[in-house]
Amino acid sequence: MAVGTIAHQRVIRDLKSKEYSGDFSIAQNGQLMFGLPVPEMDIKFSEVRPCSYSQAKSVIMEYEWLGTMAQRTTHTFGIFYDNQIAGAVCFALPPTPQAASGVAGDDYANNVKTLARGACVWWAHPHSASKLISGALNWMCKNTRFRYFVAYSDERAGEIGTVYQATNWLYTGKTNGDTEYFIDGEWRSGRTARHKSYINRGINYKDCPSRKGHPKHRYVFIGGRKDEKKELRKVLRYPVLSYPKRK
Repeated sequence: MAVGTIAHQRVIRDLKSKEYSGDFSIAQNGQLMFGLPVPEMDIKFSEVRPCSYSQAKSVIMEYEWLGTMAQRTTHTFGIFYDNQIAGAVCFALPPTPQAASGVAGDDYANNVKTLARGACVWWAHPHSASKLISGALNWMCKNTRFRYFVAYSDERAGEIGTVYQATNWLYTGKTNGDTEYFIDGEWRSGRTARHKSYINRGINYKDCPSRKGHPKHRYVFIGGRKDEKKELRKVLRYPVLSYPKRK
């Protein structure tokens, strides 16, 4: 299986790089104009840490293909260069109880988290996304009960999950595709269509036009101690397949 398009986030970063190139002057203290740190800063000096919702949103809204923050977001992390955020990832609750139990059964449903959003800014070091995701997963495994993490890549955005492959996630094939509903002039996911904001406006998604959603690549990361991961792998319900490749 192969995908030939360029990822949306790569396109946005390239456009912004061209837009800003030549517009910055480097000050003696190593800072660029507008408070941005030098893009070529060594990645070993970067720091991955929890960040505020608003900090993550400032990156996600500008660079992520969906252009929204995920509903039921619970944890947000950023990668920082000299205290300037260069990327963010957001973890959220699974969209439905069935999605949580579908990973490894009902006994492990409360240990499942979704990596729902992630993006890096145009000047970030090329390996920022990998370090950010790895650091965020490490924090989650050390400080929370969550051990199964699920992420999706959408071919419509030119994605095949390259960063998940680079950080050793398991590829488990494609989803069946969620039903989408046409609300307010746009196709909305089933989860979005069921949001209370629509209910409060008297919009019943069941009365709206619907269609079969586009299947997405699904990746799973299993965290924890070595012996713990071995046991958790045994009860994973999804098949583990070869990584999809880009043309």
